Amino acid sequence: MTNKHTITFALSSIKDLEEIREWYAEQQVPDVGERLLGEIVSQVESLADFPETGRIVPEFGVAHLREIVYPPFRIVYRLGENRVRIVRVWRSERLLKLEDEIDARTVAEFYEAYTAGREFLVPDEIMRRELAGESPVKLWREHSGLTQQELAKRAGISKPYLSQIETGKRQGTVETLSAIARSLDVPLDVLTD
Repeated sequence: MTNKHTITFALSSIKDLEEIREWYAEQQVPDVGERLLGEIVSQVESLADFPETGRIVPEFGVAHLREIVYPPFRIVYRLGENRVRIVRVWRSERLLKLEDEIDARTVAEFYEAYTAGREFLVPDEIMRRELAGESPVKLWREHSGLTQQELAKRAGISKPYLSQIETGKRQGTVETLSAIARSLDVPLDVLTD
């Protein structure tokens, strides 16, 4: 039996998914957007068992950069030894072009960060649960194996205040969310919208 690949999401792919959700909401069909996001996540989850399912991205022609075409989307991922990293989720008709200087610089910066280990990874389970509406603070706390009491102490806030942030009863100040992010060792933007 082969080992499952770990699935992670680059921040660029998370932003793509958020934009998809927003677009369908603007079109007054948020339920269609939610259904499509669920279907995209299901396609991604299948890569844990079958990471080479996707074709090689034709615009690049390198074996480690692959995609699943799930109309109307292209789910672009980087295949590693024991992991799959979702890089982008684009409309199918969008060609991946490097002719534009900005695109070329973005790809180069991404590759440099990726190879240097500076790119932050979002586990598949957290991504899926956050898309379902769960609190990112709670998800990252649980992922870190901390209780509310432990995280509250590390962040210098009260447990009830943390609980209210996790349940959405309070937003939390930038300072508070920054302290929580530092305590969880995650970038602030993964805890905020």
